[in-house]
Amino acid sequence: PPAVDASDPRVLRASVGGVRFPAWGRKAHWVASGRRSDRVGGRDATTVFYDGDDGTRLGYTIVSGAALAWPHGARVAVHDGVAVRLLRDHGRRIAAWRVAGHTCVISAPASVPESRLVELASGATYGPA
Repeated sequence: PPAVDASDPRVLRASVGGVRFPAWGRKAHWVASGRRSDRVGGRDATTVFYDGDDGTRLGYTIVSGAALAWPHGARVAVHDGVAVRLLRDHGRRIAAWRVAGHTCVISAPASVPESRLVELASGATYGPA
């Protein structure tokens, strides 16, 4: 997994287009456990996996390039001024939002409450420094 950035312990030493991944850590009960890179629709997408205290794993993906269209049928929840789109797909909860023009997505098991996803997303808005 990417390491915590020693100069800013709120974030990991991983980013896409200047958008940085959060270092939620033990305090937020989500510890970075791995990373993967993919191509989605011709764009680079980096996912950092986080493990919860109970062994639950979620993936946080940042997609390069201009923001993707919002998912069809998503509901909107706003927390701390951040609009988060929520939906379910193949038994998983999905939260999507934008940071500095990039699409960010959390995919988590249905056991993770939507309210927790909204809270995580609204606190994960680390754009270019």
